Amino acid sequence: MRIASLNKEVAAMVDQRYPKTVAANTIKADVSEATRSMLNVLIMTEPDQVKKELANIVARNASATAALEELTSTTNDQNGREILAEIAAIRAKFMPAQSAFIKLVNDDLKDDAMVKFMFSLRPQQAKYFDQLDQFIAYQNGIMAKAGAEAAAVSSRTQFLILVLAAAAVGISLGIAVLTT
Repeated sequence: MRIASLNKEVAAMVDQRYPKTVAANTIKADVSEATRSMLNVLIMTEPDQVKKELANIVARNASATAALEELTSTTNDQNGREILAEIAAIRAKFMPAQSAFIKLVNDDLKDDAMVKFMFSLRPQQAKYFDQLDQFIAYQNGIMAKAGAEAAAVSSRTQFLILVLAAAAVGISLGIAVLTT
């Protein structure tokens, strides 16, 4: 029974909680990569380079969207869902600003795109990262609690095994004395 409980806690950490922190960090990495591509676009002059960076923005957005959908579908607790709702609300503001940035770049209005980047995208990105960090911290807290519970179960199980071993030795000694 205790070993099954220990196994359940460890399995939850490995199969559920850790992958959620990985997914949240993937979103952060994708948004960072897309942001670097946006900055690169502002300084590039070669059309092929600009197209490559714009394509990277689209690819990173697709990856972040997939990771966010995974988090949303696998997060069942109320606090986690509330944080994800905040992330979705911020993303709903971030994505249109990013699309407007891309349109400005495609229209060769890089100065306007830079203003859009600095005053619309960067503040939203900071909020986006703050919420992702909050989600990661929440998941890490749950993992730490599960780890502490697993350690407690492990300690109790070790104690139980020692008690059973001592009882077995006592019974064995008793049988040995009675049979001789």
